[in-house]
Amino acid sequence: MAAIDFTGARAAALDDDFFFNATTGTAADLHDLRAGDSYDLTGVLPEQPTTSQLGRATPGSAQVPRIGLMPDELVVHLDQYVQGKTTAGSRLLAAIDGLRREGYISHGLAGDEPPSRSGHAADRISELFTDPQMIGDAEQYAVAGALMARQLGFPARVVFGFAPQNQDGGTVTLTGADVTAWIEIDTAQYGWVALDPVPPVRPIPQQKPQDPDKVARPESIVPPPPDKVDQEQGQTTPDTSTDTPDGPSAALLLLLQVLRIGGWALAIVAVLLAPFALVVVAKVRRRRARRTARTPLERIRGGWDEFADAVVDHGYDPPPASTRSEVAGVVGVLPAGVLAAVADRAVFAPDESDEREADRVWDAVAELRASLDDGLTRRRRLWALVSVRSFARYHVRDLLRPGGARREEAR
Repeated sequence: MAAIDFTGARAAALDDDFFFNATTGTAADLHDLRAGDSYDLTGVLPEQPTTSQLGRATPGSAQVPRIGLMPDELVVHLDQYVQGKTTAGSRLLAAIDGLRREGYISHGLAGDEPPSRSGHAADRISELFTDPQMIGDAEQYAVAGALMARQLGFPARVVFGFAPQNQDGGTVTLTGADVTAWIEIDTAQYGWVALDPVPPVRPIPQQKPQDPDKVARPESIVPPPPDKVDQEQGQTTPDTSTDTPDGPSAALLLLLQVLRIGGWALAIVAVLLAPFALVVVAKVRRRRARRTARTPLERIRGGWDEFADAVVDHGYDPPPASTRSEVAGVVGVLPAGVLAAVADRAVFAPDESDEREADRVWDAVAELRASLDDGLTRRRRLWALVSVRSFARYHVRDLLRPGGARREEAR
């Protein structure tokens, strides 16, 4: 996107609340479009590489959120798709071709046979690969394609938008039927490249019903009735001697000894871990107090303090009395700078902040905290979790203040 110009009665408000992320190439306006609003968008369509060029492409360096869960069934199919492929680009193309070759389209609407369940969570994606036939729509195939690309090392994201059928120029009317999804992958040679993992619409073959073979059971042979036995024969005289109770067995004594030693060991471990647990509890209480502060401004201020504390606990050393921009510069990632600018604007702007802006700040803080753990070993992450360096940033009177926030100074 090169430029955007809003027109209409609300042009100034729409322009003020328009934001563009140069890193991800996405734009958003906090004001909803209404009747009478219009805008002129000037953009440059990126050059799409050919299939041959894409087969030689290598993964780019764009930062994307981490994957919470990778379905095992997807990984199994991916390994089958990329067999015999050696380069990263050829493996990616083979994965997309595999989805388009094996998949069938069904939107799950009334009359669609066979039916297709909506959703794109891990269980739905697993179901896509475990059902007898791979059936879904763009919602499932775009997510599956992005996960496969991520598994192959390519940064990938799902794109949700309009793909009008009539693209021969002139006026185009967009409806709900034009909504679809595809993926974009980041390459070192061509930047973000669009790929369509959605299979073409074609008839779904009817699946043959599974009719298990009937197993014939052998005839039950009824044994003859036993001969009658005289009840008086075979009876033994009851033993009237008193049974002496046995003492505890050796196995039981050994079990009790193991439990006794284990209990003492657990008690010692609990005593050793108690200080670390207190640090974690203190950080949780501090975070909760900041996030539930009385006013949106206090919540935004607390959100920045939460991120700055995480920076210190992860081993960064901002200069003494550093500004928000300086702290963000120490981290060295663009989202940190954006968060610093948003916090400064909220603190020093004459207008009052609103609840939505505070929620967005905390969402950004959560993502930045997670990004600080990227590339760290498990030991380094645990060390940052129990680090007390961030508590040294505050005076005693600041720690006693609700939310543990520092008094704001002119920066």
